[in-house]
Amino acid sequence: MKTIAQQLKIKDFPFKIKDKEGNQIYYENSNGFWAKSEYDSAGNEIYQENSTGYWCRWEFDSAGNRIYYEASSGVIKDNRPKY
Repeated sequence: MKTIAQQLKIKDFPFKIKDKEGNQIYYENSNGFWAKSEYDSAGNEIYQENSTGYWCRWEFDSAGNRIYYEASSGVIKDNRPKY
């Protein structure tokens, strides 16, 4: 499968895509390594994955504090309130 830069025949690296808020949602270098990110409405990065297969995700409370982290490596840090 071709990367975004390969599909678009990009020759100038690094290749970056930002969303309308200015958050970088895609990055690719000349070696074909890529990473993509997702953000919540407060601008917190909530998900990231890359071409190596690594991924991680975060959750934040209403004050912007990170309350949950999980990664493909098996690490989980859960500080969400327990009811």
